[in-house]
Amino acid sequence: MFNVNEPLLFGIPLVLNPVYAIPFLLIPSIAYCIAYAATFLGVVPMGRSFLAGASFRSWRRSLYAFVLISDRVMKKQYDRGMNEIIVAARGEDVSTGFKCVGLPGFEGFVARSLASDLVRALRAEEQLYVVFQPQIDDNAGEVLGAEALIRWNHPAYGHISPEVVVALAEDM
Repeated sequence: MFNVNEPLLFGIPLVLNPVYAIPFLLIPSIAYCIAYAATFLGVVPMGRSFLAGASFRSWRRSLYAFVLISDRVMKKQYDRGMNEIIVAARGEDVSTGFKCVGLPGFEGFVARSLASDLVRALRAEEQLYVVFQPQIDDNAGEVLGAEALIRWNHPAYGHISPEVVVALAEDM
């Protein structure tokens, strides 16, 4: 019939074409009539129907549920991508010479985004901090020294793995 994405891809002349304008206007009208008839005939319960005048509160609840589901899906996708980035940070891609920023797909997008955020964090000196890990002699029980470790608390993603921070710094 008519793909709604086509105006976005091919522009307004497609919508102004009378051959496509008829389905563009006719399909929503037919869908409305079918929904009205289904509600009138009792096929769709009156309380669940879009035409029954759902309250603003139920729409707000539905929108909130949609946002929660979307947030969970994005978090799961981010976690999967971050796991791939951590695995990539441990090795080196011989084809590109990069550990993380050369990854394809969503993982590469997140890695490149984190790399640009790391450059900004280095300039701003707000998100990066150093922690000291003592080195202890087990036999004497004395502190021999301390190892300085960099940590990054990203404003959106939280604490970033040190492996990823070092790999991104090497890539950049």
